[in-house]
Amino acid sequence: MNKLAQTALIPAALALTLTGALGTASAQTTPQARPNVLFLADTGRPGAVDVYVDGTRIEAGVQATDRPGTLFLTPGTHVVTVKTNRGGEVLATTTVNVLGNTLYALSLQNDEDTPGYTLALASGAAMSKVVNGD
Repeated sequence: MNKLAQTALIPAALALTLTGALGTASAQTTPQARPNVLFLADTGRPGAVDVYVDGTRIEAGVQATDRPGTLFLTPGTHVVTVKTNRGGEVLATTTVNVLGNTLYALSLQNDEDTPGYTLALASGAAMSKVVNGD
């Protein structure tokens, strides 16, 4: 699957899996009223992953079959790293610039034609519609 198709699938995948996700508890990096980043392990591959933001593990044991995790990130630049839950092998890392009052989806993805993983970031009107039901 090409990168454009993968990124286009993020809002659709989240729309199908968001029911109840905003009510789940998750580690916070800053107190705020609502989560601003949804994390989805959209790989279709078995195995749990851990999510690190700026070197601190904030989600553990996330699987492809789980609902999106909710992250609370302060505005600014953050380094997000996803590692295997067992062994701690780095699967993907990226730097994201989080703006205030903006919703994001961060998806761990893979291409069936290659063995690696990528982190795809989506934001904007599509995310607002998914989260707020507009």
